[in-house]
Amino acid sequence: MTFFDTHERLLAEIRNRLRNGELTERALARHLGISQPHVNNVVRGRRKLSPEIADLILNFLHCSLLDLYAEGELRNNLHDRIIPGNNGEAAKVLKFPIGPGQDWSVVPEIKWQYRLPCMAFGVPQCMIFVRVLQDMRMPALLCGCDMALLDTSISARLADFPSGIFAVRRGKDTLLRWIRGGFRNLYIADEQTLNQPQEWEPLPMREDQRLEFVKGRVLWLGSESSLRRV
Repeated sequence: MTFFDTHERLLAEIRNRLRNGELTERALARHLGISQPHVNNVVRGRRKLSPEIADLILNFLHCSLLDLYAEGELRNNLHDRIIPGNNGEAAKVLKFPIGPGQDWSVVPEIKWQYRLPCMAFGVPQCMIFVRVLQDMRMPALLCGCDMALLDTSISARLADFPSGIFAVRRGKDTLLRWIRGGFRNLYIADEQTLNQPQEWEPLPMREDQRLEFVKGRVLWLGSESSLRRV
């Protein structure tokens, strides 16, 4: 998954919609706030697609960069991303899983750690492994996955990261969900509602309560059997 590949996939999606009659260059230009000749030049490859225009297109299509990739491609990219020379850094495993009907608990397994399986940007001490139960609202994401690596640092939990998956506490459930911000609410979305803003589930809270609901950002999803125990 490279920037160039993602750039080309987004252009291919626009060209496909134009070709199928789902969209016109004029309508796209109007929604993006740019000229129709500019849109035509971008579509034909005569002008580069800037990050700013790419963000506007994604917002117009109600999708994220992850939606440009097939489920299998995402899983293959996430699985088995072992860091050469990661100095054996490891993270603890929480004793209790997360998922529907599972409340959040920070009790760790005694003397149980796994080496970090992916590029971990952050402080290793803030990273934890947690077993994940299947969730009927996230079947594609969790297919074949039973373990997640979370960044539980305050900065990760407060950051707005549209394409990121977060561990969110909702009542007695701790769920993996996308997060969308709002003026008075924090909204969560699953696979069925991600592209339907009117279906996002609100979590009413004060601005200073976010850390009570957001417990970590997912850095890796995969199989526990693929991890190396320390």
